[in-house]
Amino acid sequence: MSDSSTGPRPGSAFFRPAGSPAPRSAKPKPAKPVGWPGAEALRGLRLATVAAATAAADHVGSGDPIAVDGAAVHALRAELDTLALSGVVIAGEGEKDEAPMLAAGETFGTGGLAVEIAVDPVDGTRLAAAGEPGAMVVLGVAEPGSFANIGPAYYLSKIVAGARAPEVSLDAPFEQTLADVAAHRGVPVEELHVAIQDRPRNAELMRIAREAGVRCDFFEHGEVERSLRVLQPDADLDMVAGIGGAPEGLVVAAAVRALGGSMQARFAPQSRSERTRIEAAGINLDELLSLDRLCGGRAAILVSAVTECLIVPGSPLRAAEGRGQDARIWSWSGTEIPA
Repeated sequence: MSDSSTGPRPGSAFFRPAGSPAPRSAKPKPAKPVGWPGAEALRGLRLATVAAATAAADHVGSGDPIAVDGAAVHALRAELDTLALSGVVIAGEGEKDEAPMLAAGETFGTGGLAVEIAVDPVDGTRLAAAGEPGAMVVLGVAEPGSFANIGPAYYLSKIVAGARAPEVSLDAPFEQTLADVAAHRGVPVEELHVAIQDRPRNAELMRIAREAGVRCDFFEHGEVERSLRVLQPDADLDMVAGIGGAPEGLVVAAAVRALGGSMQARFAPQSRSERTRIEAAGINLDELLSLDRLCGGRAAILVSAVTECLIVPGSPLRAAEGRGQDARIWSWSGTEIPA
């Protein structure tokens, strides 16, 4: 498949077609079970994630992350192509790891309602390959023109908080953000629970969090899972912060748009070649990306567990027992559509 992610979409780096819906506020109300794009479309997308999780389940514990991703991608693509939608992939995680993926610019569906998706065929591929919890198929769907064009970017600096926190800003000192969230919640800073991916690029944030005395989740894999936990009404995490994957950023933005909360991001290239590619695509590296930039229209989030996931505190999604078509994969939707 061709990959159109190396240049800006028509008009600008963050193209929005004429007539598309105006961006909503950074902290929208959660999506309702009815309305756009309709229960039938959402159910079809959810079942596509179920098919991908079922296929990936055959490779849990195999030690082969490429096999996990490959099975999920093959099944997901096949199911998406059967849906009565006119869909386009805006971001499909996998390129930076040279893993199987749905490519940006790839189209799917038999025709019908126009949608765009940001998808991670398996968030936590290495976790699934090792037989560990936290692996899931996750797909964000939005109205055409909603998602930002991330071009050839691999990394974004991000901050995500739920609806019970105040608006968060990447430009504010992290110490101040922690203090503001604690004050808003009416608790000491030490009672906050913050997730930061354990990478050298996030060393400064990790240092600040430690010195502030907050409860820290320094995780290896599972950025999307933790962001979904933040967005739950009874969240066990207050915030996710740090530099992580750019495609995952769009998936999370769809979740924030659907579930309520706040998010900001900025391109954070981790190599000279990545920076050069982004600049060549005509994208402003320095722009602060609000939620309206990241996902400006109506959106929904669909999830199916490959291994046990904790996106709903106290009621984890449990993966299949058994294999193949008989496997029962637990799935969840941010729009609470019927299973």
